[in-house]
Amino acid sequence: MNWTGWVLSGIPERPPTWTEVIIGLLIAITTTLNLLSPSTMSIPGVGIGFLTFAVALGPASTTALGTRIGQWFREIGAAGRATAIILFAIGVAITYRIEAVPNSLLHGIGTGGLLATLLYMTAHIISAGEVSGWKPNRKWTE
Repeated sequence: MNWTGWVLSGIPERPPTWTEVIIGLLIAITTTLNLLSPSTMSIPGVGIGFLTFAVALGPASTTALGTRIGQWFREIGAAGRATAIILFAIGVAITYRIEAVPNSLLHGIGTGGLLATLLYMTAHIISAGEVSGWKPNRKWTE
């Protein structure tokens, strides 16, 4: 497998949904606002967050462990996923509040993670060439 296949290995073989596109737009707005105030974040933290999320979303998601985690996450249902996400958010909020980790580092890691997620979603849309329920008019693209 060449490097592009390895990098794109985590992208689903289905077109993204409109919900995913809207979430991507919200991520773009959030990261833009975060990057406009860089004094409140750690630039190395942005790099750490970006690399961690990029590997987790792409190549690591196709490993045995990544596949097992993804399967578990789907099996716990919507309520279980919501609970896991809420518990993660509570953990981050507690860490932020007690300053166990510098807030600028957490802010940077979060922004880097959002940037990697935005890149992943953009690659998903480009590789699919369409959004679920909508295809570009080929006459206009030629």
